[in-house]
Amino acid sequence: MCARSLGAPQKGQKCVHLETAEGMWQLLLGTVRPWPLLESWLSFLKTHHNRAISKDTWLQLYDFIKVRARSHGGARKHGPQNCGW
Repeated sequence: MCARSLGAPQKGQKCVHLETAEGMWQLLLGTVRPWPLLESWLSFLKTHHNRAISKDTWLQLYDFIKVRARSHGGARKHGPQNCGW
């Protein structure tokens, strides 16, 4: 199981509670390789979204992080602080 699907809504489930998603993102994106935009993302969700997180949103966040890292040369070349993860 990859980090992209860990914590994502399970088969047949369309979304996860915001609090559950927040906790999982803090574990996955805030510990080993911290994503510098995590706190801004969570703040945005609480202020402007404030509802359950769809499976699409869950998966697209990881795609966004991956694409952003690739477009900035990746963490190996510039360090995680410069590529978004």
